[in-house]
Amino acid sequence: MTTVPVIDIKLNLFGAFRKYESKGTPISFQVHESMSVKMFKKRLADRLRELFPDFTDEQLIEDSAIADETRVLSQDHFLTGSCNLLILPPVCGG
Repeated sequence: MTTVPVIDIKLNLFGAFRKYESKGTPISFQVHESMSVKMFKKRLADRLRELFPDFTDEQLIEDSAIADETRVLSQDHFLTGSCNLLILPPVCGG
């Protein structure tokens, strides 16, 4: 019998995503396979819809960068183990 590894992900929210945060607590969830950052963004949208049924910011997720503690991750970077991530929305202004 093969055991499917569980990947625990904690996501810290910044900027426009802070409205989905509960008292500074990261959003946590589990996935059962490694995945690219691009796929992670799709799973994140699903998770936010579970937590907030009125969630409609899918495009903001797509436009945002995903980073770990040391660098911004490319869309094709694979998440292969439990990790702490950050979502960094684009910034506008002057």
